[in-house]
Amino acid sequence: MKGLNWLFLIFTLFYFLNSEAQTDREYYDRGCEKLTLKDFYGAIEDFDRTIRFNSYHYNAYNNRGICKYNIKDYKRAVEDFDRALDINPEYLDAYYNRSLARFMLEDYSGVIDDINKMIVSKPKFADAYYLRGLAHIGLGQNDQGCEDLKKAAELGLLKALNDIRTYCNS
Repeated sequence: MKGLNWLFLIFTLFYFLNSEAQTDREYYDRGCEKLTLKDFYGAIEDFDRTIRFNSYHYNAYNNRGICKYNIKDYKRAVEDFDRALDINPEYLDAYYNRSLARFMLEDYSGVIDDINKMIVSKPKFADAYYLRGLAHIGLGQNDQGCEDLKKAAELGLLKALNDIRTYCNS
């Protein structure tokens, strides 16, 4: 009888350990689905659960930051992007996402720092030049801003043309 109890205990323990590992992935996947459906609050809950299971899940921090950005909680979004970058300093998407949130907080120097790190690896990312251009303009550095807006337009970002007309003399 004792042998059956031990077998039951081992089976139960094995089942719960495996179900937690699956739950981590299931929460993350479900959070991604909710993010796609723009259920930002529901996605935040699932990413919170993912992070509780795995505090080094940089994708969960990044995606939770995207959700917080979309509900206009920019400060806490930056905190999530910071954490994602603490875990994985090479995570370029988190730099760009953090720059968007920093822009909304009018932290233009922070935007420029993030974009500078990103452009090294993605030199043809037009949106990055566009955002950096607007950040320079926000700091009163119109010449540098206009250079970036022109680069964004050269790379095919048509919305940059309106800002070039607004902020740039040539």
